Amino acid sequence: MDLTVIILSYNVRYLLESCLESVETAMRRIQGEILVVDNASSDESVEMVRSRFPEVRILANDQNIGFAKANNLAIKQARGKYVLILNPDTLVHEGALRACLDYLESEADVAAAGVRMTDHAGRFLRESKRGFPGLWPSIWKLSGFSRLMPGHAKINHYYLGHLDEAGIHPVEVLTGAFMMLKKTVLEEVGGFDERFFMYGEDIDLSFRIRKLGYRLIYLGGQSIVHLKGRSSALHSAAYVLNFYRAMSVFVKKYYVNPALKTIVMTGIGLAAVLSWLKRKIVRHFLPLMDILLLSLLLFLVQYLWARGWFEDPAYFHNSVFLLNALSYVFLWFMALVLFEAYRPYQEKPAWLALKAVLAGTLVILVLYSLLPENWRSSRAVILMSGLSAALVLPWSRNLLRPGLAALRALYTGDQAGEKSLNPLFKRLCHDHYFSYLSREDLSGLREPETRVAKLKDQVQAQDITHVILESPAKSKEDLLLFTRGLKGRVKFLVPEKNGWPETGVMASIPGLKEVDIRLGKPMYRTMKWLFNFVLTVLILPWGWLRRDIRKNYFALLLGTKQWISYHQPPDPRLPSQRPGLWHPGFDPVTGDDYPWQDLNFEYAGKYTPGRDILIVLARLFNFN
Repeated sequence: MDLTVIILSYNVRYLLESCLESVETAMRRIQGEILVVDNASSDESVEMVRSRFPEVRILANDQNIGFAKANNLAIKQARGKYVLILNPDTLVHEGALRACLDYLESEADVAAAGVRMTDHAGRFLRESKRGFPGLWPSIWKLSGFSRLMPGHAKINHYYLGHLDEAGIHPVEVLTGAFMMLKKTVLEEVGGFDERFFMYGEDIDLSFRIRKLGYRLIYLGGQSIVHLKGRSSALHSAAYVLNFYRAMSVFVKKYYVNPALKTIVMTGIGLAAVLSWLKRKIVRHFLPLMDILLLSLLLFLVQYLWARGWFEDPAYFHNSVFLLNALSYVFLWFMALVLFEAYRPYQEKPAWLALKAVLAGTLVILVLYSLLPENWRSSRAVILMSGLSAALVLPWSRNLLRPGLAALRALYTGDQAGEKSLNPLFKRLCHDHYFSYLSREDLSGLREPETRVAKLKDQVQAQDITHVILESPAKSKEDLLLFTRGLKGRVKFLVPEKNGWPETGVMASIPGLKEVDIRLGKPMYRTMKWLFNFVLTVLILPWGWLRRDIRKNYFALLLGTKQWISYHQPPDPRLPSQRPGLWHPGFDPVTGDDYPWQDLNFEYAGKYTPGRDILIVLARLFNFN
């Protein structure tokens, strides 16, 4: 047998499926075997391999034993003359395996070969060829200087930037994502060092192989796709801990000077913590950071303008400017929300932030022109602050962009439903929307309480961020049930199929819609209360002239009835609302009502004050 392909898998079921398909195609003319080691995945990876790829050997561990130990278990069972260590998030091009085998066969002193890796968009991945991470290469990389001089042999030694990415070169380190080795050399070197749980194993193995006098070769003429999904694990303290432990083992093993060890370990720890904090800011505190940046820019611009133009630093120190400034920041922030600048799966966050700030600035300038003269502060401050924010906020998005988390999703349908959606799920995993996607069949559970309890358990156990509901038959029922039971802990998605009543559309995830029950959330309930209050103040003083308002005058005044509410009687599972004078579904052209079955559900799902305003205007000017 010529080749054993070893793939270590952990919770990447759809990426693993695509990887195995590509490997099977690439091995059609090679005498070999495929061996999958699963580190206790919870996403049905093992079941998928056994059903879809019966010829693949699988080692199913009952716990996550890490990269080094799991691969060593497989290496001991490998029957091939050569062993390929391969990541499950790769797609192997036909010809790459044959080319590596032929090169290793022809060169006695070459122990291992790697290939050119690209991401899903075809961009070259620098980690395809690497130098040993000594002190100065690591400093240049961590400080960012290597990006400024990508072709310099010393400054960018970490990624061997001076070597042609399409050439054939001896290198110091090959990546564990694709590393084809002679099995005799693997046995001679003793496999991976099991002190490394995750990260650094490939660097250590490469170093030990070279110490034995063998060469490592990078074949730039052959390529694979390395999907490198945005992993939500990067947001956890466990990631920082594992990374720091791996680097600690590495430094203790290869650095001799105690003072140097301390310096390097301190730098690695600081870099890991800062990286983790950056991701936490993106995931949880980005809106707060935007508000602070907008406020700082606004007050900085007003100070400079007051000092330079009015020659009085205290020119804007008054309540009018303070009130205006708060309003400006609020309007810019609302524009960012409306332009969906806080969705973690947006592919162009900088562009969205730019559009939102410019749109917000335009709205502010229009509203400013309508204010009385004594309520105006400075049009120049608005314009310059808006332009400054249009530069700074997109820049901050680009600065924080690396490491954005993909979503952790759970599909609630049965096996047949998963099979029909399998191509979509694989594509979404390939394109980095999902870093984790599992299935929990809730269709056989009839009791609502049991269904909610089961979903709650899975959401907590698997750290789920998004739930994909069955569609279309049960999704409406499940959404009403689960939104109340999970109380905002996750977002809900449904496949794009006809028959689903609209409660919001999310174009950012192809093939899926985001669905919601907005009136169940405190923010939208508060907005509706404020809308009712404002409408009562504006309409009731003259509303008694209309018969429909006059009949409900005191109920509206006392708040026992609101202006817009559900058709009566509403589904009791919908968020509770007081009865309304009017309801959605009124056609302002014909004057007809349309009490179709899903009207209340749609209204609760995608409620906005603007929707209520349209209904009020239609009723006031077209109702007889």
